[in-house]
Amino acid sequence: MLTDSSQSYILANLPVGKAKKCEKPCAGLMVHFKAIFNKLVVNIQNIPPVLCQLLQSLVKENGFLQNDYFSLFEINRMKFGPFGTIREMNAQRCKLILGGVFIIRVFIYYFIMHPWEVFGQDKSKFKIDKLLNMGSIMYNMVMMIFKGSIPINANNQNFLSNDTKTRHKKTLQQAVESEKEIKIEKDLKFDTEIIDGFYTNDQLASFFEHNKKLSGELRQVVAGFLDIFTTKVCSS
Repeated sequence: MLTDSSQSYILANLPVGKAKKCEKPCAGLMVHFKAIFNKLVVNIQNIPPVLCQLLQSLVKENGFLQNDYFSLFEINRMKFGPFGTIREMNAQRCKLILGGVFIIRVFIYYFIMHPWEVFGQDKSKFKIDKLLNMGSIMYNMVMMIFKGSIPINANNQNFLSNDTKTRHKKTLQQAVESEKEIKIEKDLKFDTEIIDGFYTNDQLASFFEHNKKLSGELRQVVAGFLDIFTTKVCSS
């Protein structure tokens, strides 16, 4: 049980009483998301071939990653060959790229965080703080999968010239810091997030602890979907 107001479940430094009220609806939404990913697994064969071909181009051996799109987190876990081509694009790296695009950028960032755009409704009808709670929970669960299975490949572009390195998409803070200096960082060994602005895993630790069974089940379903989704795209 929480005994201190500093141990809030979900950011915003919520008092314990209010934080606990946030837990139930978030847990309920996790059940729905579990059902959604189970449904996606069942219907994986219905993915249009043209979509598979498009996604294949993102993880093509000896291809190139798009500049200014992928995060430092993703680029740090790639392996590059001469002229900046992608090398050793194994299943784990494919899952990182495909999952980062489909689950994090599309499902979480677009569908969960911007539902008014998806459903064509008035933005004022949605509670942004509640969307941020759920988006943060899903984001951190997916990132836990990536962090646990794909190690950092430190300094993986050091041997490349600046014009052949893959430029990562800068966070707002990085953009401000480098506003007057147009160059690619010399050292890419430090880690980052795929998308900024979500609550951290530490800030959600109490929520995950108090919903350990459901969190574990949802994470397992998402990981299973990633396995099947990656296999489907790469084998089409």
